[in-house]
Amino acid sequence: MRSLTMFAAVVSVIAVAAPAWANEFLDYFDYGRTELSANGYVMARRVIQYTQAAADPRVTITGHMDTAEAAEFSDEIAGRRAQAVATELVRLGMDPGRIRIVSRADRMLARPTPAGVREPLNRRVMVSINFGGWPETATPR
Repeated sequence: MRSLTMFAAVVSVIAVAAPAWANEFLDYFDYGRTELSANGYVMARRVIQYTQAAADPRVTITGHMDTAEAAEFSDEIAGRRAQAVATELVRLGMDPGRIRIVSRADRMLARPTPAGVREPLNRRVMVSINFGGWPETATPR
């Protein structure tokens, strides 16, 4: 009986410590495109809902691309994807001062590929939410 009580206590602590919702959101883009998808608009509304109850939400929007998209425009394409999400968040009422945009281009692939490979999982924007200040990795591009 004692071990069952200890197990229940451990499970209770784990349940309390786990976040109720995720604090990262993703949208994926068609090759060479920077416009939000239908899912991107849904994601933006979810970000707004998630941050509304918070006192000090900080939103970092990181744009990515695959290795097939033009290398000379890599940071621009990834940045424009992130900007598309930021624009929608501001349109929905988010304070622009709470948003940071970062472009990672093809430097942080979700699915590693050789150069020149189209990979839908790499053409993405990740929205990360932090409460109480900017994370150290959220530097403006």
